[in-house]
Amino acid sequence: MRWPWFDLGLIHKWRGEWGQCLACNRKALELEPWDAQDPAYWNAGIAATALEDWPAARWAWRGYGVPISDGDGPIEENFGPGVVRLPVGESVWGTRIDPARMALSSIPMPESGFRYGDIVLHDGAPRGSRVAGGREYSVFDVISRWRASPSPTVQVVVDARRPALGRLMASLESAGVPAENWTESMTLHCIACSHGRVDYDSPDHAHGTPPRADGSTRIGCSGTLVQVGDVVHAWASTEQAIVLGIEKVA
Repeated sequence: MRWPWFDLGLIHKWRGEWGQCLACNRKALELEPWDAQDPAYWNAGIAATALEDWPAARWAWRGYGVPISDGDGPIEENFGPGVVRLPVGESVWGTRIDPARMALSSIPMPESGFRYGDIVLHDGAPRGSRVAGGREYSVFDVISRWRASPSPTVQVVVDARRPALGRLMASLESAGVPAENWTESMTLHCIACSHGRVDYDSPDHAHGTPPRADGSTRIGCSGTLVQVGDVVHAWASTEQAIVLGIEKVA
C-alpha cells in the first residue's frame, strides 16, 4: 500500500522534515510506481530541492514529467515568469528557476521580510491565478526562503508630479537599481479575490490602494542606501521635487 507512505510524507512536508519527506515519497513510489504527474514525485522534488540533493531532485522532476537539463549541481533553468504568495499574504512576481523555486523579481513590501532577488521554495498546489498580458499564471504559496538576496530594500518617499516620477524611475533603471512605485503598483484584493482569479488586463475586483495622507509617493528600491541616495538626490536637484525620506526597510 503506497498511500500510508504518501500521507506520512505529507505530514513531514508540512513540518519541514525534508529528509523524512523524501524517504516516504520514494517508498510510496517503490511500492506502487505511477506514471507522470504522480504527486509523490512532486513532493519528493520539493523535499530534494530543500535538501539541495540535486540528483534526487532531477530524478523526481523527470519522474513527474518535467524536462530538466543534465548535470550534478543546482538546477538553474528558466521556466519563465510566475507568481508566489508570501506568508503575509502579498503576491509577487518572480522567475521560475525550477518547478519548486522562484527568484523574486518584484520588490516585496518591507512588512513581508522578503527582498528582490530572494530565491523562495514554493508549494506545487495552485491557490489562485493572475492574468497578465493575456496569459494566466498560477499562484503558489511560499514554503520558505531558500536563499536570501544580498541586496537590501530601500524605501524612498518623494513629493513630485507624475512626469518627474517617471524620470526618477528611468534614472534608477539606468543606474541598475531595480525599483517599483509601490503607491501605484500595489493593489488590494479581498481574500476571496486573492485566492481566486485576478485579471490584471481587466481588473474587476481591484479594491485600490489607499492614497498616502500627504499625497506623497512611496517607491521601493533594491540596492544600498548610497546607490539609491545618489540617484534620488541627483534627480531631485533637477526637478521641482521634495525628497521626504530615504531609508533601508528590509
